[in-house]
Amino acid sequence: MREFDQGVLYAAGLLASYCDQPTEAAWLLREAGLYDADVSGMDDFDKHNLKKVQGEKGIKLKGI
Repeated sequence: MREFDQGVLYAAGLLASYCDQPTEAAWLLREAGLYDADVSGMDDFDKHNLKKVQGEKGIKLKGI
């Protein structure tokens, strides 16, 4: 995964978790083409945040 993609996923996780905006985070992932990204290589902190986006607006992340 590209470093840029990891940054987008990280930002989406923070947006969903700390700003309580999972719908906006899902929009961000869809626009970046990361709606079905494999996040298995990310750390547990990031995966925990991204769980809040899973299922929002068709987001189907792998490896959570």
